[in-house]
Parts: sequence; structure tokens; C-alpha cells
Amino acid sequence: MLVRSSRILDRDAALRAWWQGPLGRALLAAESELLGEALEDVFGWELLQIGAWGSARELLGGCRTRRQT
Repeated sequence: MLVRSSRILDRDAALRAWWQGPLGRALLAAESELLGEALEDVFGWELLQIGAWGSARELLGGCRTRRQT
């Protein structure tokens, strides 16, 4: 079990490092722009983000939902 946890932590650390690198930042910027346009007129009660896209709610800033998970 310890080996599996260690591999998961290593993978997560590598993914976080990639998001902070030039390609990761460029992808997040492009995704942020596209999502901003797509979510501009969307509103409602809840929004669910699945996956690790940048830090916390970085891509949900322009969203007008009341609750973001």
C-alpha cells in the first residue's frame, strides 16, 4: 500500500510541476479564455469541475453559479 501511495504522490507532484511550467501555463491560459467565453451567459445553482485543471478554481472565476465544486 505504501508503494502505491508513493507513486500517486509522485504523479501528482509531477502533474503540478507540469501545470506550473510554460506548456501548462499556456494551456491553462487558452482553456481559461475558452471557458470564459463559454460560461459568460451560463448561470445556475451548481457547477462541478472534474479533474485537476490548474489550482483550485482557477478556471471557474468567470462562472456565475452560486456553488462551485
